[in-house]
Amino acid sequence: MALLSGYLSDSLPADQRLYELLSHCLLCGACTENCPSGVKADDLIQQGRSVVIEKVGTAKWKKFFAREILPFPNRLKTFRRGQRLLFKKVPDERGLKLRLASDPRTWPALAQPFFLDRKTVHINKNPAHSFKIGYFVGCTTNYLFPEVGEATLKLISPMGKVILPAKQTCCGLPAFSLGDINTARELARENVLAFSDGQLDAIVVACSSCAAQIKTEYTSLLADDTALMPKVKDFVLKVEELSQFLAKKDFNPTPTHSSPTQAVAFHDPCHAKRKLKIFNEPRKLLNAIPGLSLVELEGNRCCGHGGLFNLSHPSLSQKILEHPLTALDRSNAKVITTSCMACLIQFKSGVQRTGRKVQVKHWTELMV
Repeated sequence: MALLSGYLSDSLPADQRLYELLSHCLLCGACTENCPSGVKADDLIQQGRSVVIEKVGTAKWKKFFAREILPFPNRLKTFRRGQRLLFKKVPDERGLKLRLASDPRTWPALAQPFFLDRKTVHINKNPAHSFKIGYFVGCTTNYLFPEVGEATLKLISPMGKVILPAKQTCCGLPAFSLGDINTARELARENVLAFSDGQLDAIVVACSSCAAQIKTEYTSLLADDTALMPKVKDFVLKVEELSQFLAKKDFNPTPTHSSPTQAVAFHDPCHAKRKLKIFNEPRKLLNAIPGLSLVELEGNRCCGHGGLFNLSHPSLSQKILEHPLTALDRSNAKVITTSCMACLIQFKSGVQRTGRKVQVKHWTELMV
């Protein structure tokens, strides 16, 4: 807040150093949640980034990634062809590091094929129901963890006809968190249009961070587009985070696999608990699974992923992750689950990097 005040009072210049300092915020919202004066510090810092990034043209590689790579599956397919070579780890005894990253486990392998490219996925029809459900997939499910998409389909398909618009794209959260408002606005517009032709009754989102971006930011991002605004409002109104959607339907899980009693810890993503006020819904669903014993993580702190924060500040991101990992150790849970795909990546890489014998899964995977 002091940095932003200094910039606004012209005592600090809008330069790359100022943006770098502002970039150290995770935008987790903890300070806003605890501020007795009600200052929305995370929103102000995000807005400050958006001003500085345009003035000084900084964070170019992150802008390029969020704008030119994530929204385009074909570009990622080209990258996928060389991922085995690019992520190859040379022998440890040579003391050499990975070709592109210091730790290969922070780069999950791209799926083959992507979720939305699977022939059985585009439209899953249930003729017994007239209820139409749109499924917003999100980048991480599409590119990295199609098993989460398959699990989601199994959960919602009995409720009606499921439609996955082929033109849906990134929710825009990575660009938005950088302060790249133009990209975030373009992606929001593409998604609104992609889901506007299906006469849908509901639109579900299995990633709570994607859901939060849509529910809390799309209307303001597209406020100047008066012609599109009716479709924007309709889209945002119909979007529901998946656990909220299922909890309202009094959904009872019927897993097809039987497993011994296991202790499972649930990690609350920052966007879920602070932006969407989701807490009880995923717990209600998980507690209904036979043989599952749900345990709480002490403190339930941010995992440290923070949009592209884990790429720009990897060391700090890993230090932040140590807090929930230590809480996980104390819980004695052998499975940790969450509702955010970014948190899923963070925990998977952290568990693998530290050698912990813990499974990391999206909560939908435990329910099918």
